Amino acid sequence: MKWILGLMFIPLCLRGELKTVESVDLDRYMGIWYEIARFPNQFQRKCIKGGIAHYSLRDNGMVEVVNQCETAKGTSYAKGVAWVVNPNSNAKLKVSFFPFAKYFKWFAGDYWIIYLDKDYQNAIVGDPSYKYLWFLSRSKSISNDMYQNLKQIASTKGFPVEKLKRVGHD
Repeated sequence: MKWILGLMFIPLCLRGELKTVESVDLDRYMGIWYEIARFPNQFQRKCIKGGIAHYSLRDNGMVEVVNQCETAKGTSYAKGVAWVVNPNSNAKLKVSFFPFAKYFKWFAGDYWIIYLDKDYQNAIVGDPSYKYLWFLSRSKSISNDMYQNLKQIASTKGFPVEKLKRVGHD
């Protein structure tokens, strides 16, 4: 039995540390991103249509985050903040929707940019636990070829892409 349990953890060990992009120009990253696909998660369970993320840089260097999605009861909004963890690359951020995140930063999740095209039009965001994954685009939809390319990139980085759920926008 012990060796069976050990085999279950091999894929996690073989992944190694999740690699992010080398660098992110935060000014270029700011703006609107449309959710194209995601892993199902607890905090988006009521969303019936794709989410939209609005990012804007604050004067203090933090990022204002406003997420929205359509639910059965209308539009839902979640406001939060993010901050850069590694200023050498700007690719690892923490994000929190807790009202006092500035003082209680342990209520924050990892937001790692693991793919970003050179034109800042498509991105993959994940976390080092491999529990969360989002495909984001500046457009409400992407071609099937681009979607398959993003899936391949995420799979190569160790994410179980069979869990992805595509989401749509009007």
